[in-house]
Amino acid sequence: CTWEGITYHDDGEFKGLVKQIKLDDNNLIGILPYGQIWMLEGLEHVNLEKNDIVIPFSQVGNAKNLEEVILSETKTSSLEGIGGAVSLKALHITDATLQGPSPSDLFQLTLLEELFLSHNALTGTLATRIGQLKKLQAFYLFGNELEGTLPTELGFLASIEHLSLG
Repeated sequence: CTWEGITYHDDGEFKGLVKQIKLDDNNLIGILPYGQIWMLEGLEHVNLEKNDIVIPFSQVGNAKNLEEVILSETKTSSLEGIGGAVSLKALHITDATLQGPSPSDLFQLTLLEELFLSHNALTGTLATRIGQLKKLQAFYLFGNELEGTLPTELGFLASIEHLSLG
């Protein structure tokens, strides 16, 4: 079966299961109840940016091989539950509707290499737990409503190549 924007695993444990969903800028509208997209256990990459959608992360732990999530320019408003995505290497949610302080489970994503959260309404201070993301290479957080001083734990990000906090 061939569907536009959907890629399947060719072999291995997940043969025939969805590997990638790439439906960016596709005029999708609505709320995906309970984050059903995360029930696809073979899922590795999701790109749904530039759609008028809300996707909760409550069930993201089911997608055990999930490495990349791109939800920029969507109506995604919360990161609650994101800590369940233990294999995640890239999280891009810029120009969305994220608001409030960053949830503590964000800092459980110890394999994270890219974290793009610019142009949202995140508040509070940058948590000292940011230092736990030791593999982080790119971190973009500008255009939010953060305040306070930068934590010294930013110095623990030995792999960082791009840092923009603005």
